[in-house]
Amino acid sequence: MLETKKITRGFVDQDLILHDLTNQFPREQHVPYAILMRRVEQGYADFLAFYDGSKYVGLAYCIVRADIMYVLFLAVSEAVHSKGYGGQIIDTLKACYQGKKIVLNIEEPNESAPNAQQRVRRKIFYERHGFKVADFRVIESGAIYEVMVYRGTCTPIEYKTMLRILKGPVLSIFIKSKILNASETT
Repeated sequence: MLETKKITRGFVDQDLILHDLTNQFPREQHVPYAILMRRVEQGYADFLAFYDGSKYVGLAYCIVRADIMYVLFLAVSEAVHSKGYGGQIIDTLKACYQGKKIVLNIEEPNESAPNAQQRVRRKIFYERHGFKVADFRVIESGAIYEVMVYRGTCTPIEYKTMLRILKGPVLSIFIKSKILNASETT
């Protein structure tokens, strides 16, 4: 199993973390680092770095509640892509958060998207690791996301609660999410 280190302000590999957050996620998904760290310091989130020995291999940012954990960001370092670390990170998260539902978003598979094949591969990856598609989807920043869950189900209310924790009162005014039923179109 991978070694897990909690990321705090001044983290030793902060440059690698910032690189992955900036370069592996679309600009519209970026959340200011200061806000991410503030939620960690307030006890609402865990920010984790994963290591294979001394080698940094990835990160996860998770909003944690009593019975549910929402993965906002999960990234494998570009230096070690396609070497099985994504699955190892998922397995480590499952072990660290035993008994909790694990929820995450993926870009909705769409044949006309520029990264259509990547979206399909990502969904297959999570399904292979035991995740199921929830009964609702989410629109954020104009993009449609499927919600996937490991260990049970997630309701739209649970999902909205996790987002409120992440955003806080100020960002909630500016960043809106819309919940769609599974059969609903945009």
